Amino acid sequence: MTKIETIIYEGLCRHEAQQIPRGYLGMSSLGKPCVREAWYGWRQTTGSYTDGRILMLFDTGHHVEAIVCRAMRLAGFVLRHAFPDQQISFSDCGGFLSGHPDGIIEDSEGDMILEIKSSNTNKFKSFQEKGVREIYPAYYAQMQLYMYYAKLSRALFIVMKKDDSQLYTEIVPFDGSAIKQMLRKAAYVLQSHEDNEMIRVPSRISEDPASEDCKWCRYRTICHEPDQAIQTIQSCRSCAFFHMGPDFAPFCGHKDHQVRLKDVSRACQQWTWVMQVPWFIDEISF
Repeated sequence: MTKIETIIYEGLCRHEAQQIPRGYLGMSSLGKPCVREAWYGWRQTTGSYTDGRILMLFDTGHHVEAIVCRAMRLAGFVLRHAFPDQQISFSDCGGFLSGHPDGIIEDSEGDMILEIKSSNTNKFKSFQEKGVREIYPAYYAQMQLYMYYAKLSRALFIVMKKDDSQLYTEIVPFDGSAIKQMLRKAAYVLQSHEDNEMIRVPSRISEDPASEDCKWCRYRTICHEPDQAIQTIQSCRSCAFFHMGPDFAPFCGHKDHQVRLKDVSRACQQWTWVMQVPWFIDEISF
């Protein structure tokens, strides 16, 4: 790798490290197989840094959304809340569960949620052969939640193959059978406290850090080798005293200031990392 390439990649990594973590649990995380991964993200655990090359791939995916939306409008499709317009958002659980679909398509048979992704050749072929539900359950679950909150019965899933711009499209029907399970999962992740000494942490999806489920996870170190983990984000959400009430109202459980929290992105002098107090793994299945 040349010096110039290294400088570019490192610049992207520094930029990402300075970004403020989002203040909600994303609907896109609820369809992933590992509930603990969603919990780590919600509690603002410092994960491993993403390689600059991968960050460029993510940026490419964002550009694909713009390209596909423009092409669809030129083809006569009527889109709302799609690039470059402001996205629509859905939220629940006191605003701490949130999601943003790529748009809505106006259709004579009923509007549809629009979700646009990009993929490499192998993944693209898998979508063609087996469909989104089997190949990428997280995308499927994400669209189900969007349809649920938008009160729509269909979603249009579009994938662009990055090698040659070939498109794969799939109409995804609404399946309400999984909604209750996903909302239960969201509540479990958000309301992870029992009391000041017990924190309900989901069990690992695998005990092997080299497994397919774990080897690319950004929280692999804290999950499997916690003694080597470093926490850099100090906020209410990464604090052991952070609680989420039954009405999804956040509050501090510290004995010196048990108050309702208006801003969960800050930390006080009593901040204590959530992983530094006694906690147990709640064996729960979804």
